[in-house]
Amino acid sequence: RVCKSVLLLFAGAGICSCEQNSIRTKDIYAVDSLLSSQVQYLANHDATIEKGISLGNKDDLVTVKPADTIAWKKELEIFKVLDVINKPINKQRYRIKFYSDSKSNLKVKSFHTDDELSVKYLNVYYQHSPTRMKKIEASYDESNPLYHSAKILSLEFEQIRDTSVLTSFSIRGGQKMFLDETVQYNIVGTLTLGH
Repeated sequence: RVCKSVLLLFAGAGICSCEQNSIRTKDIYAVDSLLSSQVQYLANHDATIEKGISLGNKDDLVTVKPADTIAWKKELEIFKVLDVINKPINKQRYRIKFYSDSKSNLKVKSFHTDDELSVKYLNVYYQHSPTRMKKIEASYDESNPLYHSAKILSLEFEQIRDTSVLTSFSIRGGQKMFLDETVQYNIVGTLTLGH
């Protein structure tokens, strides 16, 4: 099944290699806090996810109902890799720009680097204030002598009673193992609140 293949795809990728320091200086963008607040909200509101998964030329559609905050953390764990921008060694290497998005009525707060870092950019699309985000999009590349993976990670939000709530996400990209062909994949999750 495609789902099992996707789990294997991410299992060896070192996806959850974020270390927490006991004393953490101010983040340039609080990825960890954002994910934690979404996990809590989605668990409290009995949300479900419909996931469309494309792996190579195979497609699958599954519905998942995470049982609690632990299950929701696992569902969104892939996005924790973006927290690498907050490592002390990386923070000063990002330039922050504000501009208007040419394809919508949204503003963008962009974190971008030309250095060889795994997160090349993280863009926050928002209305009125960066705290009222509509979308977060970032690139994530990972390489070693045996493996290369490049993906675009995206989170979309809606304002519900002055709270930014995750309504969909996507992970699209490709990975290549040493002496193997590149495997393209696309995962799109649509979230529905239960109450």
